[in-house]
Amino acid sequence: MEYLFEYLRYACIGYIFSSILMLLLSLFLPGLKSMRKSYLTVSNRIGMIVIWSFLLLYLGDFFYNNLIRNNTSDNRLFVRYRIPFLTLLVILKGVPALFFLKKKLRYSIVVTCLVITVFIMSFFTETIYIFIFFSNRDMLSSSWSYYISYSELIGLPVISALLYAAIVLLVVKRKAALQQPSVVE
Repeated sequence: MEYLFEYLRYACIGYIFSSILMLLLSLFLPGLKSMRKSYLTVSNRIGMIVIWSFLLLYLGDFFYNNLIRNNTSDNRLFVRYRIPFLTLLVILKGVPALFFLKKKLRYSIVVTCLVITVFIMSFFTETIYIFIFFSNRDMLSSSWSYYISYSELIGLPVISALLYAAIVLLVVKRKAALQQPSVVE
């Protein structure tokens, strides 16, 4: 279950970066500009499914581990004070993804950019805090008790973005091939 949670997290990050990459590249490459609408439609639909799967798995794991397995009075108090955080998590990650249920909003560039901005703020909250308070001695890398390699910090999101973009492009190409009428001679 832990691996599935990490895979869904990286798939969400892949959705963010691949959508940004597609929007930027479609400004300069005419081939991508022609397929931008279909790419955004498929990407946002898959992204919505991935993000809601991530949320449901996260909430299910949280409630199972804290209410069913450890049903003590201390743990119920812990859960009681964590509910506002979980509500904020669902609002920041789940509600913007619901915009993509409407077909017109699914390929809208403005809505996609707004949703991606909210996802960046919600997925990279810790990184944003570190960036803001990096001058504090406790935030410097010399005081960290663990080490994160650059391949984990940068490589995994880039690989997940490329994998996500490849999957979406394959779906878009397959969908376009199925919609074209075949010519029989």
